[in-house]
Amino acid sequence: MIKYRRDLDVYQFYSTPNQISYWKEIDEDKLQSAIDLFNKEIKWDRMWNVEDAKKRLKEGRLMAVLEIDDKLRGWYWLNYETQEAENLYVHEDFRNKGYGFGIISYILTAAKLRHLDHVWARVDEWNKTSQRLFERCGFKDVGRIYEPGG
Repeated sequence: MIKYRRDLDVYQFYSTPNQISYWKEIDEDKLQSAIDLFNKEIKWDRMWNVEDAKKRLKEGRLMAVLEIDDKLRGWYWLNYETQEAENLYVHEDFRNKGYGFGIISYILTAAKLRHLDHVWARVDEWNKTSQRLFERCGFKDVGRIYEPGG
């Protein structure tokens, strides 16, 4: 696992695509459908579920979402307390259209508005596409994280 860090002292705000916003509460049906699509596309043993999402919101995390055609097509979480951005996902049909950059920028803007000095994220070593995206968004590779079972 690679740890990436984005310092926010010189963060430049970007306009966000209209399809990106945040959820104050979970739309269970919409989220479950999106999680099901995620699980068909990506085999990831640490995937969270609808109940986890509700708990995260209750704990005060931000859930940025990508909604297109009234369907959830992506998400990204920000844990304000730990300053970790978590679980970036954009459905495969909507990649390479600027939505990944947009949803990361949305999270960075939220962090900056909360006066956080940085945001960090983990990216799997095999995920070269995400690594390039994070670097394009100004994140720096700050080393490896060794996790149990990983």
